[in-house]
Parts: sequence; C-alpha cells; structure tokens
Amino acid sequence: MSASNTSSSSGSSNAPVSYPQGHPNGGAVIQDDDTISLVDLLDNFLYYKWYFIIVTLIAGALSLGYAIIATPIYTADALIQIEEKKGSSLFSGLGDGATSLFAPTSPIVGEIEIIRSRSVIGQAVESLNANVDVSVQNRIPVIGEWLSRVLDKDENGLVIPMTDALQFAWGGEKLQVNNIRVPDHLYGKALLLEIGEGRSWALSVEETGELLLKGQGSGQQLSALNGQFQIELGPFQARPGTVFRVVVLSLQNEIRRATGGLSVAESGRQSSLIRMTYESPDPQYAALMLNTIADAYLRQNLERRSAEAEKTLQFLKGELPRLREQLDLSEQALNEFRTRTRTVDMTFELQELLTRSADIETQQMQADLKRRELAIRYDPSHPVMRALDSQITGLNSDAEEISSRISKLPAVQQDYIRLARNVEVSNELYLGLLNTTQQFEIARAGTVGNVAIIDRAVVPQSPTKPSKSMIVAVGTMAGMFLGFLLTQVVAFMTKVVRDPKKLELETGISTLSIMPLDGEQMKQVLENDNRPFMLAHEQPDGAGAEALRSLRTALIFALSEKPRSKVVLITSAVPSQGKSFISANLAYLLCATGKKVLLIDADIRKSSMRRYLNFDPKAPGLTDLLKSSRAGEPASVDDVVMPDLLESLDFLPTGSRVRNPGDLLAGEPILELINRMAERYDYVLIDSPPLLPVHDARSLGKVADISLFVARQDAVSLSEVQDAIDVFSKVGNRFDGLVFNGFVPSRIRYGYGYGYGYRKYAGRYGKYATYGRYGRYYDSADDSKDGR
Repeated sequence: MSASNTSSSSGSSNAPVSYPQGHPNGGAVIQDDDTISLVDLLDNFLYYKWYFIIVTLIAGALSLGYAIIATPIYTADALIQIEEKKGSSLFSGLGDGATSLFAPTSPIVGEIEIIRSRSVIGQAVESLNANVDVSVQNRIPVIGEWLSRVLDKDENGLVIPMTDALQFAWGGEKLQVNNIRVPDHLYGKALLLEIGEGRSWALSVEETGELLLKGQGSGQQLSALNGQFQIELGPFQARPGTVFRVVVLSLQNEIRRATGGLSVAESGRQSSLIRMTYESPDPQYAALMLNTIADAYLRQNLERRSAEAEKTLQFLKGELPRLREQLDLSEQALNEFRTRTRTVDMTFELQELLTRSADIETQQMQADLKRRELAIRYDPSHPVMRALDSQITGLNSDAEEISSRISKLPAVQQDYIRLARNVEVSNELYLGLLNTTQQFEIARAGTVGNVAIIDRAVVPQSPTKPSKSMIVAVGTMAGMFLGFLLTQVVAFMTKVVRDPKKLELETGISTLSIMPLDGEQMKQVLENDNRPFMLAHEQPDGAGAEALRSLRTALIFALSEKPRSKVVLITSAVPSQGKSFISANLAYLLCATGKKVLLIDADIRKSSMRRYLNFDPKAPGLTDLLKSSRAGEPASVDDVVMPDLLESLDFLPTGSRVRNPGDLLAGEPILELINRMAERYDYVLIDSPPLLPVHDARSLGKVADISLFVARQDAVSLSEVQDAIDVFSKVGNRFDGLVFNGFVPSRIRYGYGYGYGYRKYAGRYGKYATYGRYGRYYDSADDSKDGR
C-alpha cells in the first residue's frame, strides 16, 4: 500500500519539514509556515465579518448613548491686557547702553503663572464659598442628568415628573449654602440635607446617619456640635423628598479642583493679551468663577504695584538727605577754592575734561543707585544684576581714562576740575532724585495696575463639550478596530480550514480533488428536500460532477499502485464534512465506468445515505450481517445487499440499530465481510463514521486498500484535522489523499471572478451533508435500546 503523498503545492519560501521514518505518513512534506500575510488578515476579516459588524454596531450604539446622556460642559472666557513695564526716568541718564538693561520686557509668562497661583485662585474660592460641593443625591441613575435637560419644567424651574410613584429628583433643584463651618473630622465627608414639607429640612451625616440639624426655610445661622458646626442656607428650590449631598472640601483641595477647570494662555504671540477660560457643567458658575478669578488677579496686581511703588519711594526719600548734604559740601569746597586762588585759566581742553568727567561720574552714581535699588529684589547672580555690574565696570574704565588725562594738568587746574565736577554731579543727581520722588508721591496717590480686563466672562449659551459627533466617530472607529481585532483572534483561536493548499502543506497529504459549491446545483437540492438527490446523476455537466470525476480519476490511479485495488475507506475528522456525499457520488461514477461497485454505509450511528439513495431505512443491512455472524448463523449477503439501487450500484445499508456499534465494527466479522465483498466487486466503498467522535473508522482502516480524508471548508479546524490524522495513524493506518469539500474561493486570495458562482449557497451546503455535533453519535447509540 505505498503511494506517493508528496505535496503538490510549491512556491513557499520557508523550509519544509518531513515526517520521520516509520511515521504512517512518512515521505510526506509539511511546510513550516506560521507567517501571517495581509491576504490572511483580509480573508479572516471577510469570513468573520459578522463579528466585526456586531462589535462596530455595539460600540457605535454605546458611544451614541454616551454622547446623548453625557453631562454637557460649558466654557466661559475672558480677555485680559497686560501693559508692559517701563524703566524709571530716574536712570535715563545712564545712556543707551545702560538704559537697554531696563528696557520693557514681555511679562506674559510670569503673569500667567500668577493667575494660576494659589493666592489668586484661593481668593476666588473663598469669595464664592466654592469649597462647598452641592449635588442632588436621589437623581435617577445614569440617565437622570439627561432627563433633567430634556423634560419640561414648571414655572419654578423644576422638571415635571414623569410619574409620582418614583421618589426621584427629576431636575431643576437648587440649593445655595451661604456659609458653613465644619470640624476637621467632617471635611470631605458627605452631609445629606433632605427637604421636607413646608420648606423644612434635616441635615445628617451620610456615613453614620447622625442627625446634625433640623431647620425651616433659609437665611438663619444655625449651629451644632457645641458650635463647631455652623451653617446658613441660602435660597433653595426643591420638592419634598429631594435629598441634597453637601461636601465641604478643604481649601487646598478646592483650589486644585478649580485650577483643573481653568485654562490661561497668551492670545497671540507678543500680543500682551491673556485669554482665560473656565469649564464647568453649570454655565452660570463658569462665568461667575472666571470673573471672580479675574477680579482677584486685578486686585493682586494693584496691590503688588502699590507695594513696589512704596518700596521705591522709601528708597528715594532715604537718599535725598545724603545727596543734599553731599551737594552742600561740594559747593562749600568749590567756593573756598575760588576764594583762595581767585582765578583759574579755563581753556577749551579744561572745559572739555570737566564736562566729560562730570558726565561719567553722574552715570556712575546713577548706576550705583540703581544697583542698590535692585539689590532689594534680586540676588547678585541674577542676570539683571550681572549686566548692571558689567555696565559699571565699563564706566569705571572710562573714569580712569579721564583721571589719567586730568593728572597731567597743573595742580590748580586739577583741583578746580575735581571740585567743579563734584558740584555739577551732586546738583544733577539731587535735582533728578527730587523730581523723581515728587513724581512717585503723585503716582502713589492714584496707583493703578498694569492689568486691564478687556472682556469679562458672560454666561455661555451652548456647551463646548462633549462633542457628540466626535464621540460617536471615535467610538465607532474604536469598535471597528476591536471588531477587526476580534475577527483575527477568533480566526487564530479556531483556525478553521479554508485553503486547500495550506491544508495540504500542514498535513503532508496530497489533495486528490477540490469540490466546489455550485449555486444552481444547491438551488435544486434545496427545492427538493424530500427526495434523494445524487449530484453526479442529476447534474452530470455541473462543476461539482466534474470535480467528482477528477476524484474518480485520481482514485483509480492511486488504486492501480496498490497490491489489491478494491476497498476504499472514506472518512472525516468531525461530522458535517460531506463524506457521505463524496462516498455516494464517487460510487455512482465508478459504476459509470462499467465496474461492479458496492457502497457500504458503515456510519451506523448517524447515516445520511437516504439523502442520496432511495431505500427503506428499516431494511436489514450491515449490522444484521455482523450480528448473525457473531451468533454463528451468518445471514446471506444477497438477502441484505440492495442490487442496482441506482442504475448498476449495489448498496449495503446500515441495518437495524444496535446498542454498541463500535464493538461490531471492531471484530473479525467485519474484516471477513469486507474481504468477501472485495472478491465479488471491482470496488468496495465504505462510508465510515468520523474519526474524532467515535473509534469505528480506526478499525475499518485496517481492511481498506486506500483511505480518503474529507475536509469541508470552514467546517473543521486545523487542529481537528491533525488530531484525526494522528489517531488514525496510531493504529497503523494512513491516509492516501485529501478531498477538500465545499470550496468557495476567497475573493481576496483567489480573485473575484474565480468563485463568483459558488457564493450564494455557500453557507447552506450542509443541507445534504450534515451529521450533527459529536455528542449526537453517542446519543444515537443510546437510542438503540428499541432493538432496531
């Protein structure tokens, strides 16, 4: 029984793996190919497209539902202008180089951080009492917020209930807490305020149920816990039975939460404008909080400017007496010199040196004053201080050069230049400082900040979040991705057989025939459910019949290489593969060659032959022959075999049902019967039960000259095929060929036109080739108790 099982497929780049010597399928070649191509992914997607569609629809529906019921977020915005600070006129005499040190700079980055600071946000939170979080406790779960937006409201703004039977707060309820103070152990703890009849209310701790207070109406300051707890309710609007949840947060926690809803950014590059936005589910609160933050920032800026002006004024007033004293001493020294010398020859060179020396010394003293002022605010390593030190070094260098020129003059002229220079410098500094001090005193009386609110926040009319279209789009796209991923996971987990070439490579068994699905043939089958339908007989010119003839030719060729070319076993891994269909049609086509053919239905548990042949299901058959042989009273084969059932085809049915069919098929009687039939017929075809549910086919494989394995596309997994081949080979059997049944070419893998005619009825081929699930075989064995 040697036949070549070399794979007929080629073209793979991966190294082949051969069966070891002694293996029942020795000599076959298996392709080790675990790579996944784009074609495989698309093929999996098309095959499991309903997973994709269902997941996409579910994700789209969920995202649409979320978009509908999601709480809308409103965004209020305000616009603030920052005026650039200018250098003090006191130091305008430093010259171009020195003045550039104090040129205006953009303050936007620093001001943005100030707006977001705890001091500014904290002032707004305290001003609004925003660390008190108030919400409705007994709102309808999930859809309550959505219902409160879509249902009609009464004249008080309360939502009209859909039914009075449900004690829910339907929407429109409001509660304002004017003032509240809690002990430390109640910070962050929920307090429940239940509204009663006649605007009465009761306040309790949610965690413990402890009753804190009872009250009536609003506007009264009430206390509990020995004065540690105080509360004053503002106006509230709610029906009796409404429960408000009140949580007093620590100031730091509320500042963090408020900062999370605030966005601050420069409005355009180098525009000196700041755009502020605040997000909240309550549009009124969003506008109120943003305006309060802007006002707090405005106050903080004004206070900061006033403090800076006060510090500068104090510094200037401290310098004026010293400069005045220095000026008086300089004038006195100059007058004494003039009295003593009476006259000095003022040449042009002397006047130039005097003017130049006075200018440089004035700049030096101004720079020194500026450094002392800046030293109050900056460290010596600050860039402003370092730049000023560099400027002072340059002025000192110029002063040394002038001093060198003056030292070459006569002593009288040197003394005169020194004294006159001191008077001129001291006078200029004193007058400049006095003028600046007067300006600062005037400015302090009407100090204004460098911040202006251009646009205050207004109550937004429509929400900015969430974007319903974006949610639906993203959700649907996520569903598409997950759906596609699921198709690949399912394909990987199931690994159903869909490609005859891959199956041949994986098993190492040659494919003798590929049976396609033919739409016209399937239509006739489905329209004639109540009568047997032999495809090769009814549609001899169809694609299916041609594929069966191809199988017949391959089978005859394979049998010609066997010592005894008689017995053909046809089986599969699991039910619903079409082995009975192959057996019946192949037997009929072998008869058409003029040979004597016997078809044995050995699928005792779940016979399907009545779909193809017209016979009495209660007629005696294989089981009756085997039982009589075991009993020592062998029945006549001629009394059981149905001759010429379809033209010249002889048929041996299953016979009456028995309790343990596997025992009958495993004994010597079945071997003797098959050998006798092989002597009488040219071909004996055995329709065997599947391999995995029962062990019958393993016994029948011992008497077969050639064994065919039927695998139906999309109806069996690769692991099931491999398991079936393993269990068949473990008892010394081997398969000589594959029959790939129900083939519908993939448009992705084989092109559109190749399989166009087979698609319409692809999913219904099992109408005449099904067996049921594994368990049906065992159940049918138990049903044999009736003795048939």
